[in-house]
Amino acid sequence: MQTLEGLHELIKNRLIEKKGNIYLAENADIIAYGEVLGLNENQLLFKVIEIEDTIDWAIENEKVLNSGNKGNSHTQSNIIYCNSCNSTIEKTDANFCTDCGAVLNKEPIQTQSQFITPNSIHEKSKYPYLLGALALLVIIILGGLLYSKNTTNNSTANSQPTNELIDSTQFQNTTVPNTAIETSNSVSPHEINSEKILNILSQYHYDINHSNFDANTYFSENVSQYFSRHNVTPNEINNIFNQNKDFIRGQSNILNNQITFERTVNNINYYSYWVDYSCYRKSENKTEFGKVNVELGFDENNKITSYKELSTLRNRIN
Repeated sequence: MQTLEGLHELIKNRLIEKKGNIYLAENADIIAYGEVLGLNENQLLFKVIEIEDTIDWAIENEKVLNSGNKGNSHTQSNIIYCNSCNSTIEKTDANFCTDCGAVLNKEPIQTQSQFITPNSIHEKSKYPYLLGALALLVIIILGGLLYSKNTTNNSTANSQPTNELIDSTQFQNTTVPNTAIETSNSVSPHEINSEKILNILSQYHYDINHSNFDANTYFSENVSQYFSRHNVTPNEINNIFNQNKDFIRGQSNILNNQITFERTVNNINYYSYWVDYSCYRKSENKTEFGKVNVELGFDENNKITSYKELSTLRNRIN
């Protein structure tokens, strides 16, 4: 019976077997397995990326090395050494050398393993360990200093009253659940608003993935930048979105469900996050998937005033 755990195990074993270089189109068994579970190729592509990120390649390489050591480190107990003619003879019931006739010493030859012993590994690797320990000590010291500084800054910030009000009714009817936030003196206004912005962006990608996107819901009346376009309106963004014919069947999500507050300029709060996406490129006749770092500006009404890409990572076409 096909299960999601079985699919994960199949993909993981295939990744390890191919050392991470697999193409979905060349693995019909994975595609067939996914179809039984109701997963299309785009969803399987995300599964491959997700599972590949969980593999510890250092451990896998160590397993290969250990299996090699076990297969080659045994002694050749069936070989006998002739003291007279220096011949090596396979051990039998005979007590004489088949080459010179001399009496054999039936003690087996002990061969030295061609692999590095644990003691030699320890000797060779002690200097990296020392360097690693020194680096860790420096990190601990710097971390302590930064923690002390942040604690002082938070204590100063927490002593100031906050006048920001959170509108708890906004987006209450969206399909993305709104996480409850318990406010206290240790939570800054930006941390509270980041949770709210995260909910807005989650619904933004949900609407795009389900062909229900309307820029008027999310964008300000005047958007200073949308990708490479400047000074556009929500209706113009809708036209740009609808006229796109090359990137189709797109799926996008907030990577690890995390966003980062960057800065505030002229009452505009800027946030950045990574988008995990896949789409079918009609011009290439192939599926493209990767990760894009984007930055969005939000006004005081939590409407998007700018949207731009910062960088692209692991962009592949299969």
